[in-house]
Amino acid sequence: MVALTRMPARIYGTLTCLEPGLGALAGFLFLDESLTAPQLAGIAAVIAAAFGAALTSRPPVPSPE
Repeated sequence: MVALTRMPARIYGTLTCLEPGLGALAGFLFLDESLTAPQLAGIAAVIAAAFGAALTSRPPVPSPE
């Protein structure tokens, strides 16, 4: 939690977008699970969307007082 306060939002978003892929990899390696092509495509779509959102995000505009 301490590291999150010092990490830029763009870096956090990039790391977060990798979670579905890492979860699928852990399931494959440790639980001997396999995924179908549509499931892999869904994971790829989630990663691409999260990566795109992280790269195109802008810092919030401060409200005028």
